[in-house]
Amino acid sequence: MIEVHSIDKKDKYINENKIILVSSKSEMYYKRYYVNKDYKIKTVRNYLFDICKNKYKMINKNQEVLFMNSSLKKVYNSLKFYKDVEELSFTKELIKTYKDYKNYKLINNDKVNDLTVIFDEYEKLLRENKFLNDNMLFEYSLKNEFDSCEYVVLDIESFSEDELNVIRSLSVFNSVIILKNEIPNEFVIENLKELQNIDTNYKDKYIKNKKVYEASVNDIEEEVNFVLNDISKKIINGASYNDFLIVSNSIEEYYPYFDLYFNFPYNKTRKEGTLTKRFISILSDILNGNFSCSNFVNLLKLNVFDVDDKTINDIDNYVYSWNLENESFYLPFKFNPSSNRKILSSKDELKLKNMNDTKDLIINPVKYFLENIIDEKCVNTILKEFYTFLDVTKINERLFNYDKEGYNKLINILEDINEYYNFESSVTDLINLIDTMYDTSKKSTITNDMIKLDSLSSCFIENRKYIYLLGASLDNLPKQFKFTSLINKEDIKNDELINIVSKYVKNQDYLFNKLFLCDTLTISYHKLSSDLKLLEKSNVLKELNTIKLKIELYNKDTILSDYAIKISEKKVYETNYNDEFKKINDISKYKISDHISSLAAKKIYGNSLLVSPSSIETYSKCPFYYFMEYVLKLNVKEKYTFDRRSVGTYVHYILENIIKNEWNNVSFDNLYDIVLKYEKKYVDENLWMVDKSTLYVLEKLSKSTVLLLKNIISEQKISDFRPKYFEFKIADDMIVKPILINLDKADLKIKGIVDRVDVYETDDTYYYRIIDYKTGDKKLRLDDCLVGLNLQMLLYLLAIKDSSLTNKKIVPSAVLYYPALIKDLKESRENDAEKIENEAIYRNKMNGIVNCDKTVLDALGNDDAFNYIDFASRGKVNDEKVFGVDNLNKLFDKVLDVIKDIGNELLEGNFRVYPVMGRVCACDYCRYSSICSFDKMIDEYRKLKNYKNSEVFKMLDSDDI
Repeated sequence: MIEVHSIDKKDKYINENKIILVSSKSEMYYKRYYVNKDYKIKTVRNYLFDICKNKYKMINKNQEVLFMNSSLKKVYNSLKFYKDVEELSFTKELIKTYKDYKNYKLINNDKVNDLTVIFDEYEKLLRENKFLNDNMLFEYSLKNEFDSCEYVVLDIESFSEDELNVIRSLSVFNSVIILKNEIPNEFVIENLKELQNIDTNYKDKYIKNKKVYEASVNDIEEEVNFVLNDISKKIINGASYNDFLIVSNSIEEYYPYFDLYFNFPYNKTRKEGTLTKRFISILSDILNGNFSCSNFVNLLKLNVFDVDDKTINDIDNYVYSWNLENESFYLPFKFNPSSNRKILSSKDELKLKNMNDTKDLIINPVKYFLENIIDEKCVNTILKEFYTFLDVTKINERLFNYDKEGYNKLINILEDINEYYNFESSVTDLINLIDTMYDTSKKSTITNDMIKLDSLSSCFIENRKYIYLLGASLDNLPKQFKFTSLINKEDIKNDELINIVSKYVKNQDYLFNKLFLCDTLTISYHKLSSDLKLLEKSNVLKELNTIKLKIELYNKDTILSDYAIKISEKKVYETNYNDEFKKINDISKYKISDHISSLAAKKIYGNSLLVSPSSIETYSKCPFYYFMEYVLKLNVKEKYTFDRRSVGTYVHYILENIIKNEWNNVSFDNLYDIVLKYEKKYVDENLWMVDKSTLYVLEKLSKSTVLLLKNIISEQKISDFRPKYFEFKIADDMIVKPILINLDKADLKIKGIVDRVDVYETDDTYYYRIIDYKTGDKKLRLDDCLVGLNLQMLLYLLAIKDSSLTNKKIVPSAVLYYPALIKDLKESRENDAEKIENEAIYRNKMNGIVNCDKTVLDALGNDDAFNYIDFASRGKVNDEKVFGVDNLNKLFDKVLDVIKDIGNELLEGNFRVYPVMGRVCACDYCRYSSICSFDKMIDEYRKLKNYKNSEVFKMLDSDDI
């Protein structure tokens, strides 16, 4: 006997003496709803299994693959239609087809007959081994008597046809109370005649007068942000997370965007067993002949071998940098692991040896395992050797420690194969079978108060006040019926096909209609798909009287602005300020923490910070960039190619070697030959791989360097300054020590390397100038120095000034950037070669600042120096490009104060995302922009003030800085 009542009266009919049957989608809800009650809440499937569990076991997904594959093997030679299939891939297709085969009435043809043979054998094997699948469970249960009991059925609208058949059987001799919701499922009504008394005018009652909101957006990203913003506003106004449900017929497409944008708690799903699955898949690929470096590097990255992270990182970088992904991992590594240089340092040789030893550590056990079972066909023997391989390499221990669920699943698979697989097999076929059987499981993170994301087909809407239906386009709502298995419409009788499609359409109609049970339904769709296909809204929306929403994509600032308006209009009381601001912070966009504790910073730096000028400049550009680069030291893989940085290295090499070694012998006549000599030497010493394009670039650079050297030779003829030091190190073990700055809680030392130091000496005075070669544009702006930028040359100048390099009086004379690349000029009929060369040299003057002392200016070449150094305008010294010693000392003092402030910030752990924008743009070419998520349109950045050099010196004099 069946009684039908409203779901609202559920507490009246539910008690400890009744068995409560629910759908799988509502099971957890009702168990939590009645958590303090001793109720017997079960799904129909679990209830049936409890009845027969003493006789049978339920098959799991892994065993399903094993038994289906075994069935296929047994009948393979008798098949007609499927006589040339690949076993393992076809096994997966058979598993997907089995349920449809059981549910549809099929016509007789060779394909269906083959499926019948396979599935009959499959069920026979299951019964022989005391297993049941879901279909067999329902069939078995319906042939046996149920316990005499009273039953209450909840959420019957979601029951399958098999489950409804069970309800019908239960009602023959037992009392069954069905508690329905207001919107019926016509498919359920047709299957249970007892439900005919349900009101079918629900559309007039619940849907026609329902307020439904419609949102049209451009793309899926904007659609997710619309939902995020709409939820944010509702939460500010007092809604809880548990009030919201987000559904779609294509929910999988939305998950990546929810993960990216949502900072609300929601039912995130994670896969378990992925590490073990990945290990088995890569090992299967290797055993099938893929011995590429890429495959073994992926195996290494799983951390299942006894290899430290640094070595794994070294090998990964090496393979990537030298384009060895497709090369055999068996071949020894021979290139320089640190650069394109041919000559290996002792450190490079040690690293290379370590990487080759690691290769052997991985290859040898795999090789030994293969040698032991290469001709073996006995499955039990192969399994023993495989487990020995896991045990000897201690892979099993690491899999267990890092992926307990996955490792246990692997062991269960091995045990099932050992017990139930009765065929001979090669090691490759067996590992392939294990890989096919292994299926990662999904586990959801559930909290008491969270937003629910779900598919329309499996969602449960009880107690959800706000529902968002996403992706309501013509393609997705209603979802079109499609065959997803080996069976297609040609295999089904026409009247049966009509019936199948009719059931599907009714179910889709019900899934949509039940959403109207919530207080507020918002339906959205995007106009542009991920494959750039134009989408139209579903006809379902056209039939509804919807309220079209004006899309306002909120962010933290606009929500804060709205809140400020509420306060000004006295719509928020003072006592609620803290709570409201907490809500605003909760819904603000996710940002990486901009601060670490001073204790953590202390552990990183100790009592002394050893930094370079470039690292100080990096912090000044953006503290977060410094944190990524110098604290976390994130690895950014790069190819070893002749790129922009290589150009600078090459030009530095040529200039340094010729000026240091050949200066007394060089002339305009032999200059090109000497450059070619050092070009060849550079290639021999440094470049492993030199292709035609690299040779072309080197030829162009050599010609450019010849012009540059001619300019240097000409400048040296009129100057008393002579190059004396090259690649001059400032370090604790050198004659010029690092600059020492006392911070509040530690010391800071500034080290570095100067490209070139030129010296002019008198009897009692030591004049020096700093030369820095730059292959790009570089200007010395003192206003940059005031904010921690462009400090390198000034700091080098200061380090030498305060050193014991000589007993004479040390006078800083100039800071000069030397353009190390001659800018090309377009040739024309009017320009002969000499004129082009002179013009190119003129445009490549040194720039910087110069000591205005007369002795210095005379030593530089006085008026003739204007041709080589850009510190004059119209034949007169430019005040913007000269300095007095007093002004320079004040600038040094200011720079040291700036660095001290930076050092204290480092020790306090301040690494916020706060980039400089303007003439210096920290975000240009930033390698970490994808991590910080800085938005130039919204987020705060620093603008630099513009001052002339003379203005900076005036401000230093008046202490206005």
